[in-house]
Amino acid sequence: MRIKTPGFFIAGLLSAIAIAGANDRQPTGALFQQSWSGGAQSADRVQDIFKKRLAPYLRGIRDFRVEMEPFSSEQIQKGKFKKVRVRITGGEAGDFRHQNFGLPFVAAEATVTDLVVDPEKFSNGELEAWSAGVIQVNAFELREADINAALAKAEGEWRLWRVTLHPGVIRLQRIGKIKGTVEVKLRIAPDPKRPASENIWLDIESGSVARLSFSSKLLQWLIRDHNPLIDLKGLQATVRLGNLELSRGRIILGSRGQRK
Repeated sequence: MRIKTPGFFIAGLLSAIAIAGANDRQPTGALFQQSWSGGAQSADRVQDIFKKRLAPYLRGIRDFRVEMEPFSSEQIQKGKFKKVRVRITGGEAGDFRHQNFGLPFVAAEATVTDLVVDPEKFSNGELEAWSAGVIQVNAFELREADINAALAKAEGEWRLWRVTLHPGVIRLQRIGKIKGTVEVKLRIAPDPKRPASENIWLDIESGSVARLSFSSKLLQWLIRDHNPLIDLKGLQATVRLGNLELSRGRIILGSRGQRK
């Protein structure tokens, strides 16, 4: 799964949770709810396979858990997993193969059903997903203060941008000598390429640079290659994103995404 990365700040994380794993720099214990005949050592090996596959997309994770239901030797041998749930707390998401900037997130959780991987590669320590039934985003939270702190420490053009989250609108402001402002709305809508799937769309409301205003239609055309955000490429799966709540200072996405 790949996420097209525009100059906006939702990228990377879904590419990780879609394959049901996380890159954990700090090992944690008891990640699997059930054991199998291979014992704890084999469970750790499976964990390492997921970590290796997702390492380019996540860093600085404080805690992560992978749960498989059921977890059996038969599943491992066939490369078929009925249900995989990933729970991540803290860290940064991004495509670190191509850029250093990471999007800090508070927490994330996703469930993948009927995941099928290449069994031969899996036995050799590699994870290549062939198909999945449903990728359900249960929870994903971003906070304005965390994003701006990361931008302030970033390199290059990223360092010159700040984000303000208002109810229903994201405002991006450039703070360098050449100032600019872009207002964007996010919405969840059906994915025309995948029946029953959802995707995240960017709708530009307004934009200006150095006091010159630009047509929202022109700006929308300029981001055409990044709209919608999620691109599964060849992976066959149905994506369900749940609710999208954009309030003052935070974004919450997922089927359990309403603020508690």
